[in-house]
Amino acid sequence: MFLRLLWFGGGRRRGSKGNPQVQLVLMVVTLLAAILAPIAAQLLYLACSRRREFLADASAARFTRYPEGLASALEKIAGGSRVKTKHKILRAMAPLYIINPLQAATTAGLFSTHPSTAQRVRILRTMAGTAGWVDYDRAFREVAGKSCLDRRTLEAEGSVAARAPSADAEARQDTVDRSREMADLLDRFVDFLLISCVCGVRIKVPPEFDKDSIRCTRCGRTHPIPRAELQEAVTLAAGAAAAARGAAAGRSTSPPAGATLRFRRQGSGWQSFKCACGKVQQVSPALQVKAIVCKQCRRRIEIEDAST
Repeated sequence: MFLRLLWFGGGRRRGSKGNPQVQLVLMVVTLLAAILAPIAAQLLYLACSRRREFLADASAARFTRYPEGLASALEKIAGGSRVKTKHKILRAMAPLYIINPLQAATTAGLFSTHPSTAQRVRILRTMAGTAGWVDYDRAFREVAGKSCLDRRTLEAEGSVAARAPSADAEARQDTVDRSREMADLLDRFVDFLLISCVCGVRIKVPPEFDKDSIRCTRCGRTHPIPRAELQEAVTLAAGAAAAARGAAAGRSTSPPAGATLRFRRQGSGWQSFKCACGKVQQVSPALQVKAIVCKQCRRRIEIEDAST
């Protein structure tokens, strides 16, 4: 607003009754404000982001009544999900993470979107067997030296006792299995190839992966990328002609557009494989038909059971 007033109004008063020195001072102040205001706004945004993380921890502690479990989960996430390469996509998606994947777990400052994981864990463990809003605010004051929650929230209830860890191992395993099923469903929705290794790792292969095999990050086993195979019913003449043209051009060839492909299932669960055109196909356990059609190249793909 000051810049516009000086631009549109200062020139008309110049040389008349306007004071040039006052206008110069206003110009300097305005330029400084124009430079510092965006920086102050960004610092305020980052401070609000860090504050939201603390409020999320307080809400989770009150909801689960198990702060020790939350602290342990934060430590595991910080130790196992640290992203070491600062890729542009990861930088854009950093606010979606529980912890900042682009900074060390123990570092945080004015320009950080997340507080340090060590501080969050320390606050949760300072709650010492309690789980209420008042208890989190008390622990926050002991660690950070200031309050975190507003007075109205603190007056709404008193101290809340934390619960003991669940002794039902079967219930915990059922929760883990359901979480994995939901994660696998979301991965299939974006055309990820899911390969199960004998060591227990689920290998998630992005659709743009163009190699023929992939190694397990835990045990080192090599797994071939499942693909639909060409049916033997395709005429040998067409196959030989295509191979000859490809060899002459120095490149590999894909099956003819009208060729029928085949995929043999390896079990009764979900199966994912690549068509000859590279499109990822997902086969449900409830699939009743014997063939599907690729949505990209329109080839027919016959689905065979492992027993046939």
